Amino acid sequence: MRKSLTLLVALLVALASAAQAALPEDAVRFPLMSDYELDATSFIYCRTLGPTGLVDEDPIAVGIPIKTGGSGTDVVAVTAGSNPFANVAIGDELLLPAYPGGAIQRRYVVTRADADNITINATAAIGVNPASSYTQYPTFAFRKRVCGSTATDGWFPVHGADMINVQLQIDQINTTTGIDYQIECKIDGTVAVGVIVIGPTTQTAVWRSGNIVTEPWDFCRLGLKMTSTDDGPDAGATAEKISAYVEIRR
Repeated sequence: MRKSLTLLVALLVALASAAQAALPEDAVRFPLMSDYELDATSFIYCRTLGPTGLVDEDPIAVGIPIKTGGSGTDVVAVTAGSNPFANVAIGDELLLPAYPGGAIQRRYVVTRADADNITINATAAIGVNPASSYTQYPTFAFRKRVCGSTATDGWFPVHGADMINVQLQIDQINTTTGIDYQIECKIDGTVAVGVIVIGPTTQTAVWRSGNIVTEPWDFCRLGLKMTSTDDGPDAGATAEKISAYVEIRR
C-alpha cells in the first residue's frame, strides 16, 4: 500500500510539472478526442473528463503499477488481477510515465481486452528508467472520452477567457463529400442556447487548423458530422481519424 501511494504521489507531481512547463499560468489545455472514428450524420459533440466529471480538471489518477506487455503497444498490469484498467474504455486519453517521476507519454486506448490488458495507439516505454539499473513500474492517469448529440453534450467552460483556441485535426478521411464542423458557444443561463460562432465548415481532405474565439462566452463545444452519409464503423485505412484540443487563456 505504501509503495502504491508513493508511486501515485510521484505521478501527480510529474503531471503537475509537465502542465506547468507546457503552459503559462493563465492557461489551461485539454483534449476533446484523439483519432476519433466519425460516423454520425448529425452533429456529435465529444470531450474528455476528469475525476469529478469536469472538463477543465486534472486527469483521473490510478495508483496501480503497469508495464509494457508483449509489444510496445500492449500495456498490462504488473500484478495479474489488480485491474488498473477497470474504469478505462476505448478512446480514453492516457498519461503514461516511462517510470515513476519520468516523462509523460500521451496515448489513447485502441482496444481493451479486460481490466488488466489494453492496447494503445502508439508504442510507449513503460517501466524503463535510463538512469537506473533496475525496472521501476509506474502508475498512470487517464481522462474519460464522452460523446453525445443532445443539447447538453460536449460543453466545456470558458468563462473569463480572453482567447479560446480549438485545434482541429483531420488526419485521415474516408469520404468524398466531407466532414462538417462547427463551434457553438453560450452564456450561462437557465434558458440559454448555443450560438454558432464558427462554421458550419466542410473539409474534404486531411487538414489541421486552430479556430480562435475571442468573444465573452461561458461555455463552448465542437460539433462534428459527416456531410452526407457514412458506411458505419470503419477500421484501418477506411476509418476517419479526427483529433481536437482546446487551449483557454485568461
